[in-house]
Amino acid sequence: MVDEVKNTMKQNSSFLLLFFPLAIFLIISSVLLAERTGVVYGQTSPIMKFLTPQDAPQTSPYVETSTQCLVLYNSSEDGWQSYYQTVLDTVDNMRVKCDWFDDNSVAPDTTPTYDLSHYKTVVVTFRRANSETQFGDLVKWVASGGRVLFATPPSISSTFLPYIHELGIRSLSADTAIKTKGINFVSDLMPGAKDVSLTADDIWAFESLPVVLDKRAVVHMTSSDENKTPLLWQFNYEKGRFVVINTGGFHNKASRGIIGAAYSLLEDVFVYPVINSSTFYIDDFPAPIPEGNDPEFKNEYNMDDRSFFLKVWWPEMYDLAENYGLRYTGVMIETYNDHTSSPFEQQFNSSDDFRYMGGFLLKSGGQLGFHGYNHIPLCMEAEGANQVEGYPSWPSTDDMSASLNELNNFGHMLFPGREFTIYVPPSNILCPAMRTNLPKVLPELKGIGGVYLPDTDTDTSYVQEFSEAPDGIIEMPRISAGYWIGEYTRWAIINELSLHYVNSHFVHPDDVLDGMRSAGKPWKELRNDFEQFVQWIVNSTPGMRQMTAEDGLKAVQRYSRLKVNTIQDQNQTVIQLGNFYDEAWLMLRSSSEPKSIEGGTYTRVTSSLYLIHAENPEVKLKF
Repeated sequence: MVDEVKNTMKQNSSFLLLFFPLAIFLIISSVLLAERTGVVYGQTSPIMKFLTPQDAPQTSPYVETSTQCLVLYNSSEDGWQSYYQTVLDTVDNMRVKCDWFDDNSVAPDTTPTYDLSHYKTVVVTFRRANSETQFGDLVKWVASGGRVLFATPPSISSTFLPYIHELGIRSLSADTAIKTKGINFVSDLMPGAKDVSLTADDIWAFESLPVVLDKRAVVHMTSSDENKTPLLWQFNYEKGRFVVINTGGFHNKASRGIIGAAYSLLEDVFVYPVINSSTFYIDDFPAPIPEGNDPEFKNEYNMDDRSFFLKVWWPEMYDLAENYGLRYTGVMIETYNDHTSSPFEQQFNSSDDFRYMGGFLLKSGGQLGFHGYNHIPLCMEAEGANQVEGYPSWPSTDDMSASLNELNNFGHMLFPGREFTIYVPPSNILCPAMRTNLPKVLPELKGIGGVYLPDTDTDTSYVQEFSEAPDGIIEMPRISAGYWIGEYTRWAIINELSLHYVNSHFVHPDDVLDGMRSAGKPWKELRNDFEQFVQWIVNSTPGMRQMTAEDGLKAVQRYSRLKVNTIQDQNQTVIQLGNFYDEAWLMLRSSSEPKSIEGGTYTRVTSSLYLIHAENPEVKLKF
């Protein structure tokens, strides 16, 4: 019996001796795998929750008020639609209620039918008044306390010339409009704008009035050519104020912010809602890592493409996030194959790379969303978009849905317990049939990140407003893209910082491999360009929240529902908010800083802009 026990112990001991190295190997391997895959990521507490139909807004003193703004347009002038639409979209976003009057209905020898005494502000979007008395009536109204914005310069004509001095124009140096080039911001009217100079002749060429201004005029913007022609100024006339935009070049979606900033100058105290969110996306991330031997990576780093992206690009992008508090949102591509017919195979061969990069993104406080099973936009042949962009089309909505089901399964297999609430369309293309189906196929979906600005070359992009769609999906467009920022992109960003206090930017890992997207620059230069851009955003936006797309969606949801009333009472401004749930963000334009605030807090953004965090549905400011 003793011998049997000894033999058994000897066998067990031999087994343990054999198992021990294997056990140690498995433990070490599991630790290394956990590090490599990023499984040990922390859960970042959400800033807010998504609002549901069961969430009721707080009781508020907000009541609907009468219209206080009149917009004058002329449907007989060339290009009037773009003037009309830009002003309409701008005032709607700022919650300014306006009446609209078509000056084409005014005969030359008659008086317009509108009554200026019903309004606080007027926006003029036409170049030539039909009535000989129209500009004179506006001048008299401003003298008694009215406020007028010329959103485009009037034509030099007999209906306008008698009143130029009242607008702050001392003289005209020519009897026709002149060509101006470039933009110089000479004030900090808009976040990020102070001392910015835009000089590309092919973009910033305008027709402007050749004005010499009264020294009392406050100039915010000039041309960047040798003439330094004023392009935006304000001028107090007796009891009222004129604001003049001296170019017709700002009537497009990218320029809404300057229209809004000019409008905000009309009143001594002006308040409008903003989103307050900064989001940085990495498209195609995680995704299969490119294979190859790019000469730059070989010469500079002695690495092939895959090693570069794992050992250089991603660690440096990660460090940028850590240094500046960014919270990247990566949107996944499972494969780059061109399959458009089901079944769709799961891509196990690159899953470790997905876990490694995606895991560390989550560890840094970021978020993962969906981009596509592959990089083919969700459009069928009859919809026509994919042919324009050189992609194959999908046979049916069932096939598109099946591909998303596979992506959904893949994402949850790699990152269990995570919700994928954002979808970004490949190449920013999403056709109507699948837009309708997306919430049914992706049950966790809360929002879509398309683009804010339409493509100037094609009409295929999924263009959005910052809004909540009727089906409950939150539309949160991306405004800009790339590691380096061109002048037009910088202009669009400044305008959106001003109008919505929002930054929404994306890059691709393989931008560095594309000669056009990289402008031929090596990675070190692109990385420095990107860091300078991030520094500019962070330094220009006091109080702006660095967010994942998910938290950005929640911010947009609250913004899109919010209603705002502002009541002036001597030295006090009362802000009443409708559809207020738990918080709201507002921008205050005022030449003097508030002495106190009740119901919220504020942060100074520029010399005349203050970001208000409303914690109650009523906020009181004293000056």
